Amino acid sequence: MNQVVEVFERARGRPGRRRHLPVALLHALGTLLRPFNPALARQMKAEALMGSGPQPFEPGPMLERYPVVLIPLEEWIRQRYGR
Repeated sequence: MNQVVEVFERARGRPGRRRHLPVALLHALGTLLRPFNPALARQMKAEALMGSGPQPFEPGPMLERYPVVLIPLEEWIRQRYGR
């Protein structure tokens, strides 16, 4: 996630705010929050998964089935948020 924040910082031209929580805490919060806020609980579980190690993604099969034009994250940020 630090890499994503760094791309946003470069594209926006200003520093972002970073917070880090232990993966075990995210996992526990995901379980504890489920009865009260299922959407937030899912986000916590997803973040725990992303923080547990590399999550490689091969877009080839998806692009064969759904041919879309991919753009670099920095370009998307500039289009969405400007600079």
